[in-house]
Amino acid sequence: MAMMAGFECRPYELPKLQRGVIARKTFPRPSFYIARDIKGSEFDDIDKTMFTRVVGAVFYPGGCYAVYNTRNAVMKWSGTGEIKAQIFLSSLNRCNANPHDVNSALLLGNSPTVALQTILESDKTKNLRNSSRFDKIYQQVHFIPLNSDGIQLLQILTLLDWNEKILGAVFESDERRTGYGSFEYDARINGRYVLSHLDSDLARLIRFRECVRYETETRPGTKFGVVCFPWQEDFLRIYMEGLVGFRVIKPEDLWNAISSM
Repeated sequence: MAMMAGFECRPYELPKLQRGVIARKTFPRPSFYIARDIKGSEFDDIDKTMFTRVVGAVFYPGGCYAVYNTRNAVMKWSGTGEIKAQIFLSSLNRCNANPHDVNSALLLGNSPTVALQTILESDKTKNLRNSSRFDKIYQQVHFIPLNSDGIQLLQILTLLDWNEKILGAVFESDERRTGYGSFEYDARINGRYVLSHLDSDLARLIRFRECVRYETETRPGTKFGVVCFPWQEDFLRIYMEGLVGFRVIKPEDLWNAISSM
């Protein structure tokens, strides 16, 4: 999938990663490092058990993603282990690529059903502040289906300023959210608060649903909406429990709109 998305993933062509000093390297296009190369002999001092679930990392001009592959099963997150991996990848990112922590992850899975199962499993941990929840370890967890839809999403999520490009392509400037509010949304259209799920961010989706539930109870009549791809619609309708309306956008239409910006 990395190769088909245009990522550099050949170990002999990838810049060698290091720690200890800040020596920014050039990543002219997205680069995928498998976990074996990240935890190689040059990092003998690290605890290798922290990488039991991370399968690699993607560096791109705007940041770095931790990569997980759950295939057809629900990811069993290890809070302590994943936190250690997140800290280690943040160190690598600061020393080699960008002066920021790694707060985002890519979660690969066979189908959107896996995405639904993942967030429903997370719901069993009622305490939203529990540090072992995956949506607390990473602020953004983007679900990537293992098919052509996922390949195109990988291409979008590794563009420089990809989030601004998505929102600019989908919403008019006067619809966009400005400043900070009491809950997460991206635009307000005819009084309806709308979230873009075109980035397939499960962590943000969880936060949005909690806000929708609260606002629905405390301010009856408040309207909400979600913008999504066709492959996301079925699982979102189940997860959002009929509390929101939907606007569906074809991936090729979004890509064409972004490309023309």
